[in-house]
Amino acid sequence: MIDVLDYWGFCLRDFLVLGCLILGSLGGLHRAEARDGAKAGAYQALFDFFEHSSLDEESCSNELSPMLTNFLLQDAQDLHRSHIPSLSSIEELWLIRQLAHDSLSQAYFQLAEEYDHQYAVDFLSPCVAVLRVLMRLARYSEEIQVLRGWGNPELPGILEGPKPFLYLTSTVQDVWDRDDLAANLQTGDIILTRSDASVSGVVSRVADSPHQYAHLAVVYRDEETGEISTLEKLIERNLVVSSIEEWQKKSLSRLAVFRFRAEFRELAVESVRNLKATVDLIEEAGGRFIYDFRYDDGVSNRQQWPKDIETPLGLMSRYPRTHCSGLLEICVGPLIPEFPVFPSSLKEVDSRFLDYLQIQTPSLFMPSDLEVDPFVELVAEWRQPSRLRNTQIMDIVVDRSLQWMREKNYVFMENQLTDSFKASAVALFRHLGVARNRISKDVPKPLLEAIINIDTVTKALASELRAVDDEFRLSQSEETELPVFLGWSEMLSELEVIRQKDWEQFRAWYWNGHHRASRFHGRFRPADIYDPSLH
Repeated sequence: MIDVLDYWGFCLRDFLVLGCLILGSLGGLHRAEARDGAKAGAYQALFDFFEHSSLDEESCSNELSPMLTNFLLQDAQDLHRSHIPSLSSIEELWLIRQLAHDSLSQAYFQLAEEYDHQYAVDFLSPCVAVLRVLMRLARYSEEIQVLRGWGNPELPGILEGPKPFLYLTSTVQDVWDRDDLAANLQTGDIILTRSDASVSGVVSRVADSPHQYAHLAVVYRDEETGEISTLEKLIERNLVVSSIEEWQKKSLSRLAVFRFRAEFRELAVESVRNLKATVDLIEEAGGRFIYDFRYDDGVSNRQQWPKDIETPLGLMSRYPRTHCSGLLEICVGPLIPEFPVFPSSLKEVDSRFLDYLQIQTPSLFMPSDLEVDPFVELVAEWRQPSRLRNTQIMDIVVDRSLQWMREKNYVFMENQLTDSFKASAVALFRHLGVARNRISKDVPKPLLEAIINIDTVTKALASELRAVDDEFRLSQSEETELPVFLGWSEMLSELEVIRQKDWEQFRAWYWNGHHRASRFHGRFRPADIYDPSLH
């Protein structure tokens, strides 16, 4: 329990009282709906608190803080064992996440109207730190219940299926077609995605407060034909426009659809139409939008997107680079200048790791920031159970690796000969036109080497941890009717065992010439291994 509390975020230690005061005092748009729809259960006290408690420092520290600990942190552990999964429990968590977002949105607009945007941001930032943790833990608890109660079937279609795989908010649940994704999407919708790939895990966790989504795409519906396209920036392919049918072939573990609030929706639609027209003109002229591999376009250097499209080559030279979330930012920014409200901070992330990934900014608009952005609202969320556990394992592997960098001075070893060879081969194939739609020639070779190195290390760790988790589940299968999984703190402990064992193997090979090399310490190890005192 202590490991989980320490690990999941400094926000519960440093900002809980102030964040809870704000969160509780300013209500939410779905409050009555959430209370009426949720059945009495383990989370009833949270609903009661937001509805009835008098809000002051004492009530938040003595009431809400223990609720978060008992009903979310502790629950995230207990659900692996004794708790009987249920739709009502999952739905309560789903409604709590909506309530938290609505409370933040109402607070922001009230403060921005009474004072100004910056005052609202400064005042609510501690609250946002709390909400990020709450939403992350609630979703994790939902997913564990899904895995235990419904197994891990392979669902046939993205954003299709019944509960608990697909959840809809009240704004769309009566009109959503659960069997046809395209029928539900509108111009300006934003799709957040996550896969169980290692790169997806790294992107989602590299922030002061780790995330659960790694990528976003913007939806465009042609007004004449009704055809749906997605616009997205991919590291390997730059800007890509895909039909919804092609886009649905992705291998995803979770997905969410966000939509701009009603009062800002027309502005968002206008922005996306402008973006699509600009992209079409630039592509017709032979230009392209390059992915920003430096991640330095950031909120502070926001580029103003033009309302009037002029020469495509001029636009290409003015707006050549951005990352996936930055595409949405420069698209919507001119019409909604306060968006995004709460970009992610990277100040606590190990600077060596950021340098390794060529990230050069202290803050960055990331996909999961939409979960705490007042200008948008969640309308649907979907999960693919067959990939959920692998995604959770990759999350904890990346988190633990970053912790080793902070606490044990681990670094990724550069200039790996095999990675350099692979990167050079990829660059050559791409230059010759081979697999041109799979890897961009703009990816810097050092970054490609870093991605290969990180992928190798995290996959090795994930493979080891997955084997331990599978072995544990099989050992308990005869004693329990429902499957059980290692809890988060148990996986942290198992990863430490794996690290120590692999470290001993590496030292034996490095110093004594034993033939059995380690799984990952040849690539990822303490920076001071070459210190003569260690020999």
